[in-house]
Amino acid sequence: MKNNRLSTGSTFLVLTDFSETSNQALKYSMKLAKLIEGKIHLFHISSPLKTVTTDNQAAAMREIQTDNRECQKQLRAVKEMIAAEGIEVTTSHTTGNVNGEIQREIDRVNPNLVVAGKRKRNFGGIGKTTRFLIHKYSGPLLIVGKESNFERDTKISLTSNGKAVSNSDLDVVFDLTKHTDIPLTLLNVTGHFHGYEKSPLAKSWRASTEEPINIKFEHHQDASFVNGLLDHVSKKKTELLCVGRNLYGNSAIHRLINGDSTIAQIVRKVDVPILITAG
Repeated sequence: MKNNRLSTGSTFLVLTDFSETSNQALKYSMKLAKLIEGKIHLFHISSPLKTVTTDNQAAAMREIQTDNRECQKQLRAVKEMIAAEGIEVTTSHTTGNVNGEIQREIDRVNPNLVVAGKRKRNFGGIGKTTRFLIHKYSGPLLIVGKESNFERDTKISLTSNGKAVSNSDLDVVFDLTKHTDIPLTLLNVTGHFHGYEKSPLAKSWRASTEEPINIKFEHHQDASFVNGLLDHVSKKKTELLCVGRNLYGNSAIHRLINGDSTIAQIVRKVDVPILITAG
């Protein structure tokens, strides 16, 4: 896997199903790619279960071939649109098991950042692909749920429960912060507040990057970590929320007992773009 840095030449692997949500994720990626002179690799997977409508093998092959031609046509159109913005772009398309093909493409492309749209399911849940990426992919992941953009005045909040995110995971966060004029907010959400000086993160995060980063510290007291984040995002008008994969409550046992991981709950409930750091 590549170093978790976003610099000139970085590759953004953007997943698309040509839906509105994946288009929003692509637009966000294009803005980031322009800022850092990065590259976009657009990837689409066709599912045979959705493409094939017949039990006849010959007819099924024709349906798959027709779908492939249509997808290639759409990818070419999107590629031309991206290239017109001066962004280096490549595309690929395959047919198969969606999650399995995503993992193979990640291994092949070795991106600096994976970007996906967040498609909500019934009753406020999240889609299977989003859940797969949260729990099975260990690199930096950006999930975009609605129309948004990254600008010089974007407000970025990096979350902590006092111990959850290690310094080594934060390269991508600090790289994005360099492109904003707003201080990075380190948000500490705990049930009891004992002061920033007693938090090991408050002392170490400034030193985890060679270049100076403008960081301000905030604390939100709430017995529920997720509810505390929701309150902060709403009140402070956060525009990019960064969370660590090793947040408390992401183990398989936690998911079995509670029905979902902490990160999945955050992704499901928070509407702004969410950057999940490498694990």
